[in-house]
Order: sequence, then structure tokens, then C-alpha cells
Amino acid sequence: MLIELYKKYKTGFWHFVKFMAVGVLETFKWLSLIFIVVTVICGLIIKNPPEGYAPKGWTPPEKKNIVNMPPSKVLRTPQFYMIAFGMMLACGAGLMVIPFAKVLGIDGGLSELAATAGVMVISGFNSFGRLFWGGVSDKLGRKKTLLLLLLIAAVSIPFAALAQSYLILVLIAVVGFSYGGFLGVFPALTADFFGIKSMGVNYGMVLLGFGAGAVGASYVAGYFRDLSGGFIIPFLVAAGAALLGAALIAFLKPPKRTPSE
Repeated sequence: MLIELYKKYKTGFWHFVKFMAVGVLETFKWLSLIFIVVTVICGLIIKNPPEGYAPKGWTPPEKKNIVNMPPSKVLRTPQFYMIAFGMMLACGAGLMVIPFAKVLGIDGGLSELAATAGVMVISGFNSFGRLFWGGVSDKLGRKKTLLLLLLIAAVSIPFAALAQSYLILVLIAVVGFSYGGFLGVFPALTADFFGIKSMGVNYGMVLLGFGAGAVGASYVAGYFRDLSGGFIIPFLVAAGAALLGAALIAFLKPPKRTPSE
């Protein structure tokens, strides 16, 4: 009886897998539909806490010269453009490398199964990096943390093009770990510089830099890969973008702080 149940559910499982194997574009259509449903439902449920709300027993630290800039004023500051451009370079560098993880693994001698499993592990490092580096920035500071992340990315990216076997996945995991850190620290940096009152809109404008980097990275990496026939040149371009981002962040200073009204 147990054997018959096993065969029954095993067959049903593979039928489900075949049904779901609809291709990349069709998968994205289903994902977009899921995202729309989830975000709309969550948007209806989530509510802002009352003004001045604080958890019971928690006393917020005293802050001096709190900044709460409206988007119109944020757009007139050079810091906004430096942060947005820095995010474009930082995330663009990571996105020039991470999408090629499976291809690099196979070219480096890994089986297709091992390369695919490695991509899943890298995704985990990406997610963990957002939490880990966000905590590090609370202690080390946003600017220092971003400089460290950009240097880690700049150093590890070129070696990923030269490595072989599982070392490729290790190096790309490092890149993914730093990339996740960018997405954890840039929002906090935006809040520190421009305040939290209009954080949703202000960080949304900063994310335009991320969008530009995400779109541009694929074209830049693909162009240089076709031009050179390998990954060394596009990965050197990615490393250069990370170094340029580091130079930009190094000159970044907080905007003139005006007490919140």
C-alpha cells in the first residue's frame, strides 16, 4: 500500500513540475501577476502608525538637527545625485556579474546541476547581505560601510572571471553578498541625509539610479563579452564601476542640516 501511494504521488509531482515548466517569459508573467496580487492586498492591510508612536518601554535616542527634506528640496541638493549615481555604479557592477553565475560555473568545469545549485546559494548570500551589512552600517557608519562594500566588489569581480570550478561560485557569492549590502545600506543613507518624513518618495527617486544600473549593466556586460569573447573585459568594467562608485562616496558629505519644522 505504501509503495502504491508513493508511486501515485510521485507521478503527480512530476506532472506538476511539467505543468510549471512553461519557460522564462511565461514564468515572469506569472510572477508579475503574483506580485500585483500580493502588493495590492498588503497595501490595503498595512497602515501607518499614529504620529509619535513608539513601542512600549522604548525611549528613542535624542537626535539633534533632524533633517526632513521634501522631495522638491532633495532634488536641489548635489548629495541626491551623488547617492543615486553611486547606487547606479554599485548595483550595476554587481548585476554585470551575478546573472552570469551559471554560465561561469559551467565554463569553469562545473556540471549544470552544480552551477544551478550554486546560483541558489548565491541568492541566499544576496539576501543575507542586506541584513548583515545594514547592521554593520549602524555601528561602522553608512559611508564607511559602502566604501568597504565597493572595495570588496572591485577586488572580487575580476578574480571571478579567472577562477575555476567551485571557486567561481565562492567569488560570485562574495559579489552577491556585497550587492545585497548596497540594497541594505543605501536606504539608510538616504534616510540619514534627507529624513524619514518623505522617505518613500526620496528613496524612490534614488532607486532611479538602481533602475538605470540594472538596465545598463546587462547591455554593457553583453556588449563587452561579445566584443572580447570572454568575461575578463566586462568584469574589469564592472570592477571599474565599483571603484568609481567608491571615489564618489568618498567625497559624499551630509547636506546642510536644518532643524525639522
